Amino acid sequence: MGAATTFYAPVHRVLARNNNGNTAIPLNAAPNIDYLASGLQDHRFQANARGSSATFPAYLGWYGGAQPVVANYVPSAIATANIAALANVVSGTAMTLRAATGAGITVLSAAAPAFLLPASVTLSAGVVIDALPSLQLFGTAGNVTTGFYSRQTCVGRAVSITGVVSTTGGDFIVYGYDIYGYPMTEKITAAAGVATTNGKKAFKAITSIVPQFTDAHNYSVGTADIFGLGIRAPNFCDTHINWNSTLITASTGFVAADATTATNVTGDVRGTYAVQSASDGTKRLMMAVFPSLSLLATNPTTGLFGVTQA
Repeated sequence: MGAATTFYAPVHRVLARNNNGNTAIPLNAAPNIDYLASGLQDHRFQANARGSSATFPAYLGWYGGAQPVVANYVPSAIATANIAALANVVSGTAMTLRAATGAGITVLSAAAPAFLLPASVTLSAGVVIDALPSLQLFGTAGNVTTGFYSRQTCVGRAVSITGVVSTTGGDFIVYGYDIYGYPMTEKITAAAGVATTNGKKAFKAITSIVPQFTDAHNYSVGTADIFGLGIRAPNFCDTHINWNSTLITASTGFVAADATTATNVTGDVRGTYAVQSASDGTKRLMMAVFPSLSLLATNPTTGLFGVTQA
């Protein structure tokens, strides 16, 4: 066989016949994965750059190219203090994050880290929302050659900040990572008094929450019922969403991807959806996105995954 050739145009492919002439499809045969759309390749992850293993498959993307399903799972119940418990805040001093796994939060450690691709980030401190990110892998008879982001675990979620009676309110800076392992920050201005303020960005991991003011009253940090879209959605009509076995036909709760240069006060780079009844650990969320043809033609990377996180 001669040297491998790089193709930049569609190629027809068929499953190869086994050498012994057996035409049966092997049990570990993988779905096809295509650039820009059957499986939707994440071209930010260089093909086979790190070998082929359960941690780093040779090819990676979302399953379902024309309209990949980016979430199909039961979120943990909405909570106001499952990331950081009620505590006084001191300007510039990070809040104490949850110390034990539970209530939809996984605590990271050197012995139990989180792997986030394609940024190839290994997190050994902080917390992860709604289970560790994972991949659905194919090619188990040998090296893992194809991986898909799990619809059950690769979903980001906004955070909330809640005060008590007599709190003054103020700014908090949240530091963390998105589902792909790219760092992101958000400034959330908590309201005064007994109130819960939701953030706009969907985080997968939280590494630090730093108040920008001092208050001798308690604040807590939890998970909001606002969920991130794994693929950029500029319009509600680009999505297909089902919540608690009901197809969502109204745009209420949908926020389009923010296309402006990202800062800690801009919106989510791919867009979010806020469910219209509280998550309780039993309701299922399914979200799919039609990639925008015009955005792909302009810039495939930002067209699929939004502007660079910040």
